Amino acid sequence: MTSPRYPGVYAIMSKGAVQRITLGQSSTVKLAEGVGVGSSEQQVMQWFGGFREEAHKYEPAPAKYLTAPNAASGSSALRFEIGTDSKVKMIHVGLMPALAYVEGCS
Repeated sequence: MTSPRYPGVYAIMSKGAVQRITLGQSSTVKLAEGVGVGSSEQQVMQWFGGFREEAHKYEPAPAKYLTAPNAASGSSALRFEIGTDSKVKMIHVGLMPALAYVEGCS
């Protein structure tokens, strides 16, 4: 699902419920902390320093995923996709397993 009010933002739904919202590469939306697509990894780590690092599935290092430590608990969590330029490519918020879908859906 998408909304014309928020270009570059989309939601993944399953069984009639939103499972994940993604701020895509063209999004200008920012989190309350001021972090958005294009922010540096350093800016992300200032606010979200305890996030787990995982290798990016399709891009070489330094590209990676930074995932909130509570993601596996079943509660809503946050995940940053960091590109090879060490900048935020996408931001995802939602529930596992949809939070970790690499292609956007499964």
